[in-house]
Amino acid sequence: MNIFVCDDEQHYLNQLTRIIQNYILFKTRQVVLKLSTTDPNKILNAVEQNIEEDNLFFLDVDLKATVTGIELAEEIKARDPNAKIVFITTHGELYSLVFQYQIETMDYIEKDQYATVEDRIKSCIDKALERFFLSSASKEEMITLKIGDQIERIPVSKILFFESSFKSHRIEVHLKNQQFEFYGKLTDIVKLHSSFIASHKSFVVNIENIRSVDVKERIVTFENGETCYISLRFQKNLLNQLESHH
Repeated sequence: MNIFVCDDEQHYLNQLTRIIQNYILFKTRQVVLKLSTTDPNKILNAVEQNIEEDNLFFLDVDLKATVTGIELAEEIKARDPNAKIVFITTHGELYSLVFQYQIETMDYIEKDQYATVEDRIKSCIDKALERFFLSSASKEEMITLKIGDQIERIPVSKILFFESSFKSHRIEVHLKNQQFEFYGKLTDIVKLHSSFIASHKSFVVNIENIRSVDVKERIVTFENGETCYISLRFQKNLLNQLESHH
């Protein structure tokens, strides 16, 4: 899940950013703070670039810009109907406008409620992650990995490839927008899903997300432009699996 923050007050933007970064650092590796900005136009550009991802937005209602936070939320929902919105503001009296604009929101947090702001931000992250997970779990196949102290369920469709780490007995899993490291063996990874195929002694690829295969250079390219190697030993099986898959 990606998080985006937009607030016109730089000092409060910094505070929100710190709360979110500190929480996701210890809570889960499946959350990324993608953008923290005072510019609503940057938020809209980021929406277009992450349209297929799970996105949570923390927006100030009164942005003192060409659009209000509520209008920005409208634009976000028009582009990304599944986006989750949280308003953070000093203007509690503007709460009724959210209903007038018929914007589905997770919470409306008042900045001056200092005792509860941090806990409510954390709660919104947890709830958004849970809702996105329940939604994707009903539509997508998932695998379970133990990453650090957390048990993470990851959609197969988001996995590009697995790679042996330089650290002993560790594997790096490359997703479309992030990567994790965990203890394991590549020989066990290929058993997790039929789309996971060894391409090299150090790589297992998800054939669902391969964009192209350069047989001459022995390189696999994925949807996001990342690459990994093919060895002669695994090349024939990989190509056969790709052909039957498509």
